[in-house]
Amino acid sequence: MAAVLKEVHQPIDFMVCVGIVTSHGRIQKAEETAAYLEIAKRAGVNGAAIFTWHTLEPYLPEVKQGDYFEKFEAGLKPTAW
Repeated sequence: MAAVLKEVHQPIDFMVCVGIVTSHGRIQKAEETAAYLEIAKRAGVNGAAIFTWHTLEPYLPEVKQGDYFEKFEAGLKPTAW
């Protein structure tokens, strides 16, 4: 999707939805959240959502301690309108 959006000649918000528990599986440790966010950031996303929040709760202390969301947010390029 990131490659397709680069071909569009107007700014488009590009978000990632990180699935903690999905029909395809689940993360096994909090660091996986950071890895998904880093991949998304490198792809040029503008933001992220967690699907669904209650499934992140068991990992939240480590996610907060590791500043995973803050590291993801730092340096994101704003959308040029």
